[in-house]
Amino acid sequence: MNSQLNAAKRADPLESHVDELRERLPAGSVIIGGADDSRPAEALRRLGARLGCEVVVIPNAGHHPWLEAPDQFTAAFRAAVTRGCLTNHRDDGEGPAP
Repeated sequence: MNSQLNAAKRADPLESHVDELRERLPAGSVIIGGADDSRPAEALRRLGARLGCEVVVIPNAGHHPWLEAPDQFTAAFRAAVTRGCLTNHRDDGEGPAP
């Protein structure tokens, strides 16, 4: 029984929800993570590939990159928001794409 409980703790909680997340995430979503997070950067890249998301890994940051590398996080976040706004904006400049 303990081995089953330990295996459950090691399992990635997002794995069972990838299909649902892919359906719900807006186009242009970005995953921003720290290189020193307990979730390895390669795992973030794999998740991003499965979700169809860009992944930005911030060096010298861990689980809280907005606190540990605020300038780098802000730049990545602003770039993602700007791309999302441009991607989801109508050609006539009158608002979000239908």
